[in-house]
Amino acid sequence: MTTVAGPLFSVGPLFSVGHWPRNLHVTCYNIIHACSVLRGKVLLVTTPVFAGTPVRALWERLDSYLAVLSSEDSETLRAEIAALLSDVRPADGRMARSHQTRRAIVDAMRALHAEGDLRPTAPRVAARAGVSLRTVWQHFADMEALLLEAGRRDLEILLQIVRPIAPDLPFADRVEMLADQRARVHEQMTPGWRASRIQQPFSRELRLSKRRMTALARAELEAVFATELGKFPAGQGQALADALHGVTIWAFWDSLRCDVGLNPDQARETIAGTVLALFAKAGITG
Repeated sequence: MTTVAGPLFSVGPLFSVGHWPRNLHVTCYNIIHACSVLRGKVLLVTTPVFAGTPVRALWERLDSYLAVLSSEDSETLRAEIAALLSDVRPADGRMARSHQTRRAIVDAMRALHAEGDLRPTAPRVAARAGVSLRTVWQHFADMEALLLEAGRRDLEILLQIVRPIAPDLPFADRVEMLADQRARVHEQMTPGWRASRIQQPFSRELRLSKRRMTALARAELEAVFATELGKFPAGQGQALADALHGVTIWAFWDSLRCDVGLNPDQARETIAGTVLALFAKAGITG
């Protein structure tokens, strides 16, 4: 849930502080194209939204969100995003096949998650990917490593389906856009996040990943409604932001979909209505 990208990456040779790669638009296109490739039964469904959205503006928006996170979380997310941008198919034939096999294994894991198999075994992943069990273990040390890689693939997809929401738009428009975005992101990410939730008690890395993404969603929320939240004293504004965050995170969405039994459109309307109600209770109606 949350949002995408910042320009000032300081990880590796792809980005340097204060400088933009000349081929960033090409790299973004390559990511979108790679994620649309059908491999057997595995299809990554994506929505290419870079078209029509200035790339620099898109990345600057996320960087402003990353700035409010702890330095460790911020740098970790920057590193992961930089790695995704540089994850292109190698030119060397043998390395290219290895790269393709690794991605096929991850895609197989995600496809099984989407079908409701939230704890797939390595043999089932291997069978879906069309590779041997030995090949799976050649690429991943254990199932936790594979699940973490699947989480990074989720981040790759988030880079494509999250649209910046300008904070100077009319209040009602921002509420509708946030509800649309959270519904789109949460519905797309639900299978993988459900699988991750099962393993989080046993994996520090999965817990840290969840913390970073949840904090990023909070940062986006506070940026989108900075004008309204800024009208309140610190304590009152914090309480309102807490309530808004609670009804726009994935856990709330998943409860609406599973526990309450709402369809995606109904869940989206519930989020929008609840956000408006919380603002109205605080005295803001538009």
